[in-house]
Amino acid sequence: MKSGSDTEYKANLYLIAGRAYPLRLEFSKAKQGVDDSKNQKSKPPSAQASIVLLWRPPAGVLEPIPERNLMPHQGPEIWVCSASFPPDDRSAGWERATSISKEWHAAVTEANLETTAYVAAHLDELAGVRQTDRNPRPASGDPAGISFDARSAPIASPERTKKLQAFARQFVERAYRKPLSQEQVIAIERQFGSDQDPDVAVKRVVLLALQSPHFLFRELNVQPDGYDVASRLAFGLWDSIPDQELLRAAQTGGLKTPEQVRKQAERMLGDPRARTKLRDMLLSWARADHGLDLSKDPKRFPGFDEQVLADLRTSLELQVEEVINSSDADFQRLFLSDKVFMNGRLAKFYGVDLPENSGFTPVSLDPGKRAGVLTHPYLMTSFAHATESSPIHRGVFLARGMLGVSLRPPAEAVTPLAPELHPTLTTRERVALQTQVGNCMSCHGIINPLGFTLEHFDAVGRYRDTDNGKPVDATGSYRQRSGALIKLTGARQLGEYLAGSDEAHAAFVEQMCHYLTQQPIRAFGPDTANELKLAFVREKFNIRRLAVEVMAATALASREQQSAATLPNKR
Repeated sequence: MKSGSDTEYKANLYLIAGRAYPLRLEFSKAKQGVDDSKNQKSKPPSAQASIVLLWRPPAGVLEPIPERNLMPHQGPEIWVCSASFPPDDRSAGWERATSISKEWHAAVTEANLETTAYVAAHLDELAGVRQTDRNPRPASGDPAGISFDARSAPIASPERTKKLQAFARQFVERAYRKPLSQEQVIAIERQFGSDQDPDVAVKRVVLLALQSPHFLFRELNVQPDGYDVASRLAFGLWDSIPDQELLRAAQTGGLKTPEQVRKQAERMLGDPRARTKLRDMLLSWARADHGLDLSKDPKRFPGFDEQVLADLRTSLELQVEEVINSSDADFQRLFLSDKVFMNGRLAKFYGVDLPENSGFTPVSLDPGKRAGVLTHPYLMTSFAHATESSPIHRGVFLARGMLGVSLRPPAEAVTPLAPELHPTLTTRERVALQTQVGNCMSCHGIINPLGFTLEHFDAVGRYRDTDNGKPVDATGSYRQRSGALIKLTGARQLGEYLAGSDEAHAAFVEQMCHYLTQQPIRAFGPDTANELKLAFVREKFNIRRLAVEVMAATALASREQQSAATLPNKR
């Protein structure tokens, strides 16, 4: 409803990734005459109005929400508490709570109070209380007793109290992710004594539930029961609590064998939350969020701005989503495809023939020269300096991320040699000059030869044949753990090697297990890593099937079976 003379209205909402949000926009047009003073006559009335729905995604810019992110489905109301929690430990490569600090406890208390206040403000709606449940006393001339005075405070009618008590019990069950014990049920009923205000009773129940270890910690049992297995599946694939089907399976003994776990995991992968989880896993595997400054020298790379960078990020996300959502979800395609998603803005910068207003579409960028995500312009931009490529950053990415090689941190921070200090040298030659000292080569003997294979791509991921006026030398090598030396020339040979490499397969399997379970793969036994790798090969490198196998191999494990590396009672 419009009031006053304002012609523009704005509102901001903070969205949390992985959740569906119901949106409602009301829009109307107003007709008005337009005076044309030049022709000294009035034009007929016309309708002039516009409306736009914008967002700013992570690592993106303010833009209209793309159609691919909109679904014409009714969604439930979602409430997100605003309490700020201290960051979890990421030293193992994934977020994981390893301690209970004073700051964490304070954040839990703040979030608890905020949640309880929301529940109290929406209590009747949440509990399904109707107006006829609120007033047990018949109004004058109303023997049925269904009249209700909206100005009055809630009345503790038996029917309303019964519904509030049922809501309180359901709230605690969902918070604890399993049925309540008889003692827990009695404790809830005790809050609803005959002389207790039922609204206050619900507040107490919510406060106690959200402060309980049964809510704050995923598991308290050494040997997991069916409900613990359901929670492992739900948190592993959805980052959420179990749905009703998982809870029914736990209740009926349907989560006791690996095959039963596989069946549930396969069902759960059809949920958008699982696809989001796998997409984010691949972005983590590709080190797409390592936090380096991605801005480039505008004199060296004119036109490379925030919009282009945001489009590149979207392009990478679409590329990994295409693989995940394909019928075979083939891991090897991540190394072998020369397709890159381009829109009109990216096409102009990277020299592709597309209409200026074109949406994202897969095109062959530099056919026969690219190697899937390895050479995606976003990653090539990420692992580069402001003006030059960075074989060291790229080599570390390949060694650690793609091949699972452990590299020691550098003994000291060293600033890269500035190009102007050696104006006749290529980037490869400067890197070789700086890292030729003996104690550097223990790691750079692995890093440099891998990074050099990507030297055909400049600091913004464009293909080049020359660097500083000299032909690019993209030869490199990798010494396998077996001792065999693999010689590589350029990105295509690198991609083909990684697609078929046992070491790359093992590294990916380990990272998938880490990401879904937030535990070291060794925590599930000395043979689990090899068994999962064999299953990955057997399933023809299907990423979705690997996620199913990871859950089947880990969801039933007891903490007694896990290694000392596993911390008990992790949040």
